[in-house]
Amino acid sequence: MIEEIERAGGLSRWKTIETIGKAKPGDFQRELWLWLGRSLPQATGCPRIYLGFGQSDRFVRAHRLLAAEVPADQVVQVPGGHAWAPWREIFKASLPRMFPGHTQTGAQ
Repeated sequence: MIEEIERAGGLSRWKTIETIGKAKPGDFQRELWLWLGRSLPQATGCPRIYLGFGQSDRFVRAHRLLAAEVPADQVVQVPGGHAWAPWREIFKASLPRMFPGHTQTGAQ
């Protein structure tokens, strides 16, 4: 799936190709990427998408494809992989972006 989107030149170009007919029942990855393609950039009625990932995450190719479509202030990249330490950093960095005026309290 990721290679197919990369070959097309990214999500915005891929979604213009005849991809809808390729989706089969249960093909959740294709359905998800089609939904993302319809939802980005911020389409009316679609939720705002925030993306956070570790720069050495095993899914980094997919994350970078999506990051190219999401507004930069809604993307957080941190060092690390697909693990709790980077996710904690992403969460801390994302809260102020998602909830302006939010202040962190409680346990770190």
